[in-house]
Amino acid sequence: AHAVLNAVAARQPFAMPRFDKLADERLPEAHWPQLQQPLDLLVFEGWFLGTPAQDDDALDSPLNALEREADADGRWRRWCNQALARDYPALWQRCDRLWFLQPPDFSVVPRWRWQQEQNLQAAQPGRHGMSRPQLERFVQYYERVSRQALRTLPALADRVVVLSHRFWEESLGGRQGVVGTTLVLAGEALNFIRREPIVAFETRVPTIEGCSNTKSAGAAARDDHAMVFQPVSAPEDLFPL
Repeated sequence: AHAVLNAVAARQPFAMPRFDKLADERLPEAHWPQLQQPLDLLVFEGWFLGTPAQDDDALDSPLNALEREADADGRWRRWCNQALARDYPALWQRCDRLWFLQPPDFSVVPRWRWQQEQNLQAAQPGRHGMSRPQLERFVQYYERVSRQALRTLPALADRVVVLSHRFWEESLGGRQGVVGTTLVLAGEALNFIRREPIVAFETRVPTIEGCSNTKSAGAAARDDHAMVFQPVSAPEDLFPL
């Protein structure tokens, strides 16, 4: 990753890494496209991009079946957390701006990931992916860091995009006038910038302080919009929408 970012910063030709989502591994370098022209903008996307490590005492208890059965002594989750604290901050610091696409909670992750898996398999019918039980276990490997991201990134990101139209309707009453106001979301004061259409997802409702009609666990609904927030303390020179 650092080599790619170095080449982009130097405006030099480079090979763009490619990931095979269905196989869950990086494609061989021979299959990476060669980019010859300098880039004006590079979007660096990652599941736990910008997420800080947990405190050591938060690792004591397993949080899902995978950790209880395969990591009873906590060795694996402590190794992951140490890597997150040691190896990744230098990479996070190279990001000029951090946008957080915030799902309502972790419970939607297996459903959204299964939707993606089905689409990938449909687009490549000659290949095999994961079954639903395999996928349910697969996402447990990432549950801990995902929950840490949900707890911490709203306060760290330059902009927060809440992926929930139901949130807009039930927590904010669908009021257009709330755009441009300051709200408290996950304990962080955020400016509500705008609302944008997104691809439909099934979601549940997150909570927001100061809204009496907020539901913490609403029924599944079809989502077609996202809400874009910016921390109150963020600089004014963020990339425009």
